[in-house]
Amino acid sequence: MLERLTEFGNAAVLSLLALLVALWLARAGSRRAALAWSGALLLCVGTISLLKGYFLACPLPGWALHSPSGHAGFSLFVYGGITLCAVRDGSAWRRGLLTLLGVAAIAAIAWSRYALGAHTPIEIVFGLLLGGGALATFAALRGPAGTRRFPYLAAALLAFAIAATLHAFDWHPSFEGWLRELGRRFATGLPFCSHAS
Repeated sequence: MLERLTEFGNAAVLSLLALLVALWLARAGSRRAALAWSGALLLCVGTISLLKGYFLACPLPGWALHSPSGHAGFSLFVYGGITLCAVRDGSAWRRGLLTLLGVAAIAAIAWSRYALGAHTPIEIVFGLLLGGGALATFAALRGPAGTRRFPYLAAALLAFAIAATLHAFDWHPSFEGWLRELGRRFATGLPFCSHAS
């Protein structure tokens, strides 16, 4: 059950959902929002990846911080962004329900990382802070709403289909090893990294 839940925070699921959001923003007539989304997405993924590589190669002594949770951070950004797009129109009860579902999905994925032993609490919180910062950047820069309603049901079905496929084929794409090696190559000599090997 937890393995299925955590698949919704897999980079493969989130990348396709992020692409769906970008396409919808562009087609909804909001180029500014599409550019803001793309920039914030690069900020989110880039920051998490860089810090993952750094901390995997250079863990801080005395801290349980070896790899900020990409599942948690990327999930907060993508599902939070979908929620922001979906609640811009409609009745108050619909906006409230979609907000509750978005928050519940993010919290469930973050909790699954801890329950599976994949990350420590500080790694999850750190990942959430990074994803939240990127989402706040998008919210601040997106400008006025587009003219079309966000297809949140299609987004939910897409997420379920991709997560189910990953689980069925027992495929769990991960960049941890690659980021660790990248960190070892480039982080040596940086602050707090004198012990990198």
